[in-house]
Formats: sequence, structure tokens, C-alpha cells
Amino acid sequence: VFAVDHHAAGDEMPGIRVERPSCSEIALEIAREAGVRPSREALIAAALGIYADSVRLLRADGATLRILADAVDVVGPLEQYVGRLREEDRGLKMAKAHALARLSVYEGNRGVICATHVDAYESDVANALTSAGCDVSIVASRHGEEVRLILRSRSIDVAALAADIASILGGGGGGHRGAAAVSIKRRMRKDELPRLLSEVVKLIDASARRLD
Repeated sequence: VFAVDHHAAGDEMPGIRVERPSCSEIALEIAREAGVRPSREALIAAALGIYADSVRLLRADGATLRILADAVDVVGPLEQYVGRLREEDRGLKMAKAHALARLSVYEGNRGVICATHVDAYESDVANALTSAGCDVSIVASRHGEEVRLILRSRSIDVAALAADIASILGGGGGGHRGAAAVSIKRRMRKDELPRLLSEVVKLIDASARRLD
């Protein structure tokens, strides 16, 4: 048994760390090298994993696309599967609405930093904020005994930021240059999350000032 991670930075763990856009493509490559032929269902799951991990193929390179092409040759065009992912259900719409209602916007040397918190769909909300123009997006959510932070950016290495935040606040963090996550070992009430987010913003950019 061995572990494979595709993130550029993160928790040190025993196993193999390969910096690739998605973990699914590594799994398919390992299967190919081992002479294993994945089932159709496994190929569909892997193709969707590549699509999602690479942010709808925006981070995909030639190697990623070649591996995806081999899967698509078997399962057919992704349109029939991806269409299901694009349908925003009521939960995602409500999460985005709540995120906007709780949004705090800061400006500093690193640009515009947007911070908010939700109960679910953290990654989708962070991606939406980044698409809206935030230089760094931070979305917090509670998960039992810990708080999870999702970071997104198109210009700043948030994987390095996540690792730094985790080392200071306690927990684990890492990811890719443009997409990362931090798990902080704290049990918090929902009304305490804005204070934590303010603390995180200051760790990212000490010059950041909240915009009214």
C-alpha cells in the first residue's frame, strides 16, 4: 500500500508526491504501467476527476490531455457527464448567496482579498469570488473539531500561503499555486469565523485594510 499526492505543497506524508494537475491522471498512469485496464465506470470517474481537479482543464497540460483522451476514447465525450456537474442545485445557489451576504473585502499590497464563510460548497464559492475579480479568495467552513479554509488566486502562490498559515495557526495545509486548503484544529462557533478570517487576511497581507 502506498500513498500518492498530486499537490505541489502540503503536509509531509510518506509516499509519492508528484506535482500534476490532478490525482486521477496519476492513478490512470499507474494503472497503465501496471498493465491494468480500468472499468468503464472507473474511467468515467477518473475523467471527471481530471476535469474537476484541473479546474475544467484550465490547469491541464499536454500530458494531462493525452491521458484524458485515452479515457474519452472508451467512455465517449465528456459532455454527457460534465453537464450534470454544471447544473447548480438550490444548495449551491444558497451557498453563494450566503457567501456574498457575509463577504468582507480587503485591499493591500497583495491586491484585493475577499473573505467569507459558508456551510458547504467552499471550493465553488472561492472559485466564483476569484472569477469575480478577487486577487485572493478565502472561504471558511466548520467541520466538527476543525475549520477548513479554501484559498484561490490567479496571481499569488496560495499553496505556500496555506502551508505558512497552517504552521502558524496549527493544522495542515497545501495544494497548488492557484488552489489550496488549510485545516485548522479548532472547534468554533459560526459567529467566530469572521474574526478568524480577519486574522488569516493579516497573515497573508499585513497591509490589508477592510473596505467599507
